[in-house]
Amino acid sequence: MYSYQAERDKLFTEEGQRLFLAVRDDVNKKLDIAGAVMVQKVNPHMGYDGWTFLACFDRLVELGEITPVNSNKVAGQHQIFRKTEY
Repeated sequence: MYSYQAERDKLFTEEGQRLFLAVRDDVNKKLDIAGAVMVQKVNPHMGYDGWTFLACFDRLVELGEITPVNSNKVAGQHQIFRKTEY
């Protein structure tokens, strides 16, 4: 079962940072076009561990860059996010 706390440290490795930056860039591109993005529509997850990929979204939420739109009761790949407004 997915746990952000268990996956978070992987994002601070060299490979994890590459994945995080690729996810962040693709998320921002899609947010600029559509205003919201579903996890499964973000491309850089190819070849990466699925849990680490999901941790990228939790890290973006933690940094205040994106906000979840739907409840946490949906499968991770079906979560939808929008840009956080300040």
